[in-house]
Amino acid sequence: GWFLPVVPGTQHATIGGCVANDVHGKNHQKAGSFGNHVLALGLERTDAKLALRVTPGNPLFHATVGGLGLTGKIATVDLRLIRQARVFKPYYFPLDYTPYWWLFRQAHCLQYQCILPSRDVPALLRQVTQRPAVTSRKIFGDIPSVGMLSFPRKGFGIAMDFFDYGPSTLRMFDKLDTVVKNDPWGALYPAKTRMSREMFRHSFPRWKEFTKYVDPEFSSDFWQRVK
Repeated sequence: GWFLPVVPGTQHATIGGCVANDVHGKNHQKAGSFGNHVLALGLERTDAKLALRVTPGNPLFHATVGGLGLTGKIATVDLRLIRQARVFKPYYFPLDYTPYWWLFRQAHCLQYQCILPSRDVPALLRQVTQRPAVTSRKIFGDIPSVGMLSFPRKGFGIAMDFFDYGPSTLRMFDKLDTVVKNDPWGALYPAKTRMSREMFRHSFPRWKEFTKYVDPEFSSDFWQRVK
């Protein structure tokens, strides 16, 4: 059969969501991120009478991949698929098959997910003063992402889920931010991590270029906070 070349840790994500967040999987070193396999997008915008078909090379395409759903409604997605004789779902979608994961989903947890050079990981971990409920790590390869706001880039990725203990947890996050911000390649993942305007602009140097392609009638609480 056919299978997606890149999938996130859960099978409950939509295709449009995968595009809007330019998701990554376990195989980033070989396959890159989701956007690397998008051939064309059908986009419905409030400032266009007809649906737009955008392809790689069009700035609107590169703003939409990883664009957090702000460039219009993603109506269609043309994808490059791969042949896969058998799909072992617990391997590709570990979150859906992790025992008791549903408890963490219902608990009030905050996730901190970032990417930074491996040399900075010890400094980051020294700022962790609260034991994570769940931790995951992966190595990102050097295949360039195609989106203006794409998170995946070469480096070491780490995601940590913490129970929310209020101000003490947020103070720890501020200290983690300082480590990520000290490296020009450091970035936070906007799909999962609370993020300040300063950290957003540090993580995505093309943010100002991106603003030109935001649909005039589209917004979000996140976008209002960081733009």
